[in-house]
Amino acid sequence: MRIPVWQIVVVAAVWFTFDPGGLLADGGRVCWSGVSSAYRLTVFAEPVPLRQGRIDLSLFVQDFEELTHVSGVKATFALIPPGSATPLLEAEATRSNATNPLFQAASLIVPFSGRWQVKLLVAEPEGPFYSAIFPLEVAPAQDPVWKMAFWIALPVVPISWFVIRQLVHSRDAHRSKNGRS
Repeated sequence: MRIPVWQIVVVAAVWFTFDPGGLLADGGRVCWSGVSSAYRLTVFAEPVPLRQGRIDLSLFVQDFEELTHVSGVKATFALIPPGSATPLLEAEATRSNATNPLFQAASLIVPFSGRWQVKLLVAEPEGPFYSAIFPLEVAPAQDPVWKMAFWIALPVVPISWFVIRQLVHSRDAHRSKNGRS
């Protein structure tokens, strides 16, 4: 049985319109990457896009020379709200908060949207201390209906497809019955 091209186009259009999200690594989207004297640090943020409410910040620490994973560093994220110089939120990044065992993660609840500053503090147990500040754009909270739009629309697509197919077949059967083509 040959599948009509229009059906393929409809399925592709629906898929790309209602795709619930792209493929992500465990930590979310890379929001900052930098180098200290001994480490390469990468910060991931989740959800994508970042919205007001609960966010997760994950840190991946690598040896600068060999690019191997480094454990044993202590990391803290401090979030500075727009228009302020002092941190409003602070959380220690731990392995127990991370879904990936190579990461350290912190979960924070961002009370409002805007361009926040993240201050990352990293310290070795017996070594130097590193600090970095980078921006983090937080969008307004999403309406709960739009979070579920894909799942609400999901059954509509195959049902519509079935109804259209039945109408086309009944029309064709009616035409062939009456001797018209």
